[in-house]
Amino acid sequence: MPPWNDSVSPRQPTQSHHPWNNESVKTYWVYILASHKRVLYVGMTSNIAKRMYEHRHKPTGGFTARYNVNQLVYFEQTNQVEEAIRREKQIKGWRREKKLELIRTFNPHWRDFSQLFLSEQPKPG
Repeated sequence: MPPWNDSVSPRQPTQSHHPWNNESVKTYWVYILASHKRVLYVGMTSNIAKRMYEHRHKPTGGFTARYNVNQLVYFEQTNQVEEAIRREKQIKGWRREKKLELIRTFNPHWRDFSQLFLSEQPKPG
């Protein structure tokens, strides 16, 4: 059974290396962005630095560009792509109030965490 359930509790980061061979494992991120007016966007990526850069600089337009949704207010990580996809779909299916509760639990002051990842140069892929 996946470590996530239907609760609004923030998820703890997972280990990013296999204990038996010390090879790096890909990390997948589920995240919520917000605008100043608190328009929300839920997404999933394997390259959080690149995605935050794209959301900030809006190279392709789209929803986040149209509504200026670029503040990272919630994120969690896993090394299982299926879990990340399932969790993204789960959160997207929630009513707005439940998403807001998740954000408030994780980030009561609505701090923008995108700078944690934008300080790194986006990596290809």
